[in-house]
Amino acid sequence: RGKGSTMRASMSNVKNPTVVFEDILLHQAEGGVLLEHGQKSNYVYLVFQEAKNKNDGEEDLIDIETTSDPITRGFNSFDLSRPRRIYGCIGVMQLFSAYYLVVIDERREVGSYGPNEEILYKAIKSSLVPIPRSNRNFPILPNEDEKKVINSMNDFLSDSQFYFSYTVDITRNFQTLLSPHYSSSDPLWQRVEEEFFWNRHISQELIKRNLHSWILPVMDGFIHISPVQIREHSFRYILVSRRSCFRTGARYETRGVDPQGNVANFVETEQIVQLPIENGRIVISSYVQTRGSIPVVWHQKSKGLKPPPVVKNSIFTKSAFNQHMQRLANKYGNLTLVNLVNKHGSEQIVGEAYSAQVLLQLVSLYATEPSKSPLSQYVAFDFHSHCKKDYSAMAVLLDDCKVSTDKFGYFLFHKTIVSMQTGVVRTNCIDCLDRTNVVQSAFARRALKKQLGDIGVLSFSNIEDHVEFDSMLKNVWA
Repeated sequence: RGKGSTMRASMSNVKNPTVVFEDILLHQAEGGVLLEHGQKSNYVYLVFQEAKNKNDGEEDLIDIETTSDPITRGFNSFDLSRPRRIYGCIGVMQLFSAYYLVVIDERREVGSYGPNEEILYKAIKSSLVPIPRSNRNFPILPNEDEKKVINSMNDFLSDSQFYFSYTVDITRNFQTLLSPHYSSSDPLWQRVEEEFFWNRHISQELIKRNLHSWILPVMDGFIHISPVQIREHSFRYILVSRRSCFRTGARYETRGVDPQGNVANFVETEQIVQLPIENGRIVISSYVQTRGSIPVVWHQKSKGLKPPPVVKNSIFTKSAFNQHMQRLANKYGNLTLVNLVNKHGSEQIVGEAYSAQVLLQLVSLYATEPSKSPLSQYVAFDFHSHCKKDYSAMAVLLDDCKVSTDKFGYFLFHKTIVSMQTGVVRTNCIDCLDRTNVVQSAFARRALKKQLGDIGVLSFSNIEDHVEFDSMLKNVWA
């Protein structure tokens, strides 16, 4: 496919909006950037270039055009003989001197999951590709300020844990994915959950042009898939954590809840057991938990290595708290709230503010109709006080929550939906990191014993009896 050749593409195999293009070749030229997808005589191209017909005051607009033949459409400056392979377009960003494509340069296969064994990937390396400008009144090369922005963006892309799939929605848990109400016929970007669709904003140039097959949603979080063998049973243990993009920011800089009810460090974690059975069918078992910053208005921004939390007496606190809890209830059902902050010292003030909102606001909101309250239980468990020497006191916390967590259950799919999870445990400490991890892993381990026992894998033994499996669980949760 050298420069000057002619391609007549049959577009029939690239018009399925549920398919996201996987193998893409990127070509750069003075006039723009061209993305190519296809095999043999079937090609489709996406061309990014400076807008030809600009309105006054709109010098920064770009054209994005699809074509099956870039040469005959006048894109003669592209040398199709020296492509660069990429694995997806994350979006388009506008900076000072130009627009930039954000592309995935390297990926790693994480594994496959779901009834159709669809493959999941992690983005290993991403980069910004400039879309050149031809207007000489504006700078062509990045200035120093823009270089700083580009470096910051590259650092962000390197530090982020972005996962994606070309075929399956990884932003939704299996209870939602396997629901009869979930539509798999829509384009992938329209199916994903907005809270976990991290590149939605920079995908707008593609979204508004309905370029469905070029829009690749990415999710920030964590995915681990391990094959496990226990006696004659082979299954996969899968852990998926989905980090919200609604209230992000650096540690200490972003805490608490915003006026819309979004909390910092909100993460949905799903523990999945996938067991193959006869005729290529799969049993899927799923248990979901959440974590998130204490949902009151507070901050931790003063000087020092560990500034003390400061609770603000905000007019937004009540409505923001209730919005957050109602959103969780609408999505997950009933709620058990586990608060792990210290009951003494600098953390005491924010822990007490949380307790006050639970007791004085959420409960009173449903006082006239208690049956409609989504709050099953609130537990204030001072982790550092109870677990000074070891984690044996964790059993007390698990027992305190046993009635509600047993009632919540877990999701089980075997040819059809067998059981549903009707509630969720929401856990927090100050950072929603170490203490929260330990407690969530304990809840997950108790649920896992039930998950594996009900499908006959652990009928007469404990997880701890299987050393390799037990060690893997500890490492994954750590």
